[in-house]
Amino acid sequence: MSRKALSTSLLSLIALAMVVGITFAQSPRTAPSTEREQASEGSPKVMAVYFHADWCGYCKQLGEKYVDLRNKFDDKPVLYVKLDQTTTSDRRQAKYMAHALGMDSAWTEHGNKTGFILYVDGQTRRVLGRVTHDKSMGEIGSELEKALRDAS
Repeated sequence: MSRKALSTSLLSLIALAMVVGITFAQSPRTAPSTEREQASEGSPKVMAVYFHADWCGYCKQLGEKYVDLRNKFDDKPVLYVKLDQTTTSDRRQAKYMAHALGMDSAWTEHGNKTGFILYVDGQTRRVLGRVTHDKSMGEIGSELEKALRDAS
């Protein structure tokens, strides 16, 4: 198995573990006191799912904003997922990841497209919003804040 295939498989396994609530080495603790601790406990409230391909011009414009979004909203209960569709193998792995995350309907509707981020409710898997390369960082962040408010 190639290093990239192994890495992709491990990421898929980790995402699946997060979805089904498997925890690794957790010590007994009191209730979380901060939003950051709450975000690390249990399921994410929102998933920010980036539909990406290296050959996509819009993805190149959106890529830095996606990284900035992760950094700016690091303390929020958000799972950041990048569904890479650069190659046939990457696309197959992205489809498996979407399935493991319970996003079959979102994949069916959006899986052949790239260059955008979907905000998905962490419990219901309902799409709460969609942002593209032409949005400013402020607009992308505002949409995420709205998704966090609207999530179950």
